[in-house]
Amino acid sequence: MITKENAKKYIIVYESTPIDLSLAASHLKKEFDALYGTDTECVCDGSHRNAIMIGRSDSEGNKAPLMSYSIKSEGESIRLHCGGVYSAVCAADRLIRLLSEGCPEISASEVLLSPDRLPLTEGSDLRVMTSNILAERWLCGGRPKIEIRAEIYAAHLAKYAPELVGVQETDMPWVEIFPAYLDVLRDEYGIDYSWDQNTVDDVANLTSILYQKKRFSMKEHGMRDFSYFTHVKYKLRVLTFAVFKDEQTGKTVALVNTHWSGNKENSVLEIKEENALVRDLEARYEGITVFCTGDFNMHGNLAFEPMKQGTGLVDAREAAEESGTLVNRLSGIGSDIYIDHVFFNTQVKVTRYETVDDPPAHLLSDHLPQYGDFTL
Repeated sequence: MITKENAKKYIIVYESTPIDLSLAASHLKKEFDALYGTDTECVCDGSHRNAIMIGRSDSEGNKAPLMSYSIKSEGESIRLHCGGVYSAVCAADRLIRLLSEGCPEISASEVLLSPDRLPLTEGSDLRVMTSNILAERWLCGGRPKIEIRAEIYAAHLAKYAPELVGVQETDMPWVEIFPAYLDVLRDEYGIDYSWDQNTVDDVANLTSILYQKKRFSMKEHGMRDFSYFTHVKYKLRVLTFAVFKDEQTGKTVALVNTHWSGNKENSVLEIKEENALVRDLEARYEGITVFCTGDFNMHGNLAFEPMKQGTGLVDAREAAEESGTLVNRLSGIGSDIYIDHVFFNTQVKVTRYETVDDPPAHLLSDHLPQYGDFTL
């Protein structure tokens, strides 16, 4: 057992691949040093006596599921077996509590988000999600850095497994950090996403698309800046789109993802230009089903009805409410107004619509993900 007398013997050893757990190691060092008055060394990988080991792999090489951890003694060392950075930080906090309470046995485990996958609603063909995952530059509400939140987002993709995802606020820290979790989803959960157009013209595109590669083959993709948008440091007020052949149904499906400004004057252009893109796709691909996801920033609903009237698009949440397949009435932001939407252009059936509502999702972003199940 670690005591004040022997605490100086210990070092912290963390895994750096496939997920870099150095942030969790630094967090543990800070709390450990505060508890024992030490200056603990943190080292990357390797085998050491008197070590507190933080990693996704246990002594036999087994990977911890996302959003879970276990803590146990292994001889003179302690192992924190964690699914990612968020669960590693939670494990570090739990270990410090155990040590400060003088527990004779160092043993604990926790599942922070149920790993059970939610299957498609019976009779459904496709799940489409919209998710604003909060750029690092706009952190708010006391939420942690992307290094921590990335595991939370990956775990929700593992749980809900949407085939098409419109993602907003994917700034460069997301572009740099999240691919390692996409590898985990592919290798450990069998969900193989391609992250389309997360950079455009050598800058981050904060309005990007995820799609399951086994399900879809790409026909074309592109991005159109809204005509009022002149920002050159990153892409944001844009229409990012991709057209696919659905290998399961044989149909042609498109996803258009956007992030409006919230400015009433800009919404006139946004509606016009999004409608033009949808009509262009319909003209070039007979019978195409187009889904439009996004953070439409329509605070006060100033442009929600004009959007529907100007484009003819159907809001999936409203369609689900009419058909009795709406799971919950929850806007997913700090007001009762819905600004995140999944629209569609053809007579598809909405078999389920839900705003994801669990504690980790609230930590992920100031927007809760929303998704719909559809029969094409």
